[in-house]
Amino acid sequence: MICAHLSDADTILDISNGTLSIDRVEKLFGIPSANLPIPLAGTAKTPELALWKSKKRTGVAKVLLSFYDAETGTLQSGGNPVFGYSHYDRSSILFYGRTYSDLKDEPRQAGDTE
Repeated sequence: MICAHLSDADTILDISNGTLSIDRVEKLFGIPSANLPIPLAGTAKTPELALWKSKKRTGVAKVLLSFYDAETGTLQSGGNPVFGYSHYDRSSILFYGRTYSDLKDEPRQAGDTE
């Protein structure tokens, strides 16, 4: 049961976040896009011409739950950290592309149920 006052609690839950990261690798075999200066007009951007292109992203999250005694402050239970991963891979050869992702396509609002 969740208590409103610390003095009524038997156990305190400490939630620790160890890692939140996104690792990104992009590779291109072709001609990258570039900005071309145009006098008195600014710049123009050339399109990218990719013979082969690859984008890989990996998201990592690490969370640790620790339970402490409310009176003494001693550790009651502190398990191993929990890791969560997400992957997004996109590769293309000329105009044909393939995407692999374990992310959901539609963002959800708080309170939505499936």
